[in-house]
Amino acid sequence: MKPTILQVVLSLEYVGEKMVSALAHSVSDEFNVMFCCLDSLGLLGEELRKEGFSVTVLDRKPGFDGSLTRKIARLAKEKNIDIIHAHHYSSFFYSALAKILYSKPRLIFTEHGRPLPDIGDYKRK
Repeated sequence: MKPTILQVVLSLEYVGEKMVSALAHSVSDEFNVMFCCLDSLGLLGEELRKEGFSVTVLDRKPGFDGSLTRKIARLAKEKNIDIIHAHHYSSFFYSALAKILYSKPRLIFTEHGRPLPDIGDYKRK
């Protein structure tokens, strides 16, 4: 049985997440790949669904949305996720909290697409 990776992103818009889609396609022989969008589906998300990938949208509320922690943990447990691959700080933050509720999956964080100028704030540090 192939291990399952859950790609956690903000959304699957065409421009920013094409790399995530390419990664999913390149490892699909060795891994089952699923997607979780914190904010919205996006055009690329629609395409991935048509190709047969599972894409879950969580509809994040403004500010801190504590329900996402439970939703990601529940999804990981229901789908028997082995690896959570978080893209962006928000995705990593909520995924790391989800591991407190469901500790099985390994957590990988990839930072990309950061806005410039990069002004650090206390939450990021």
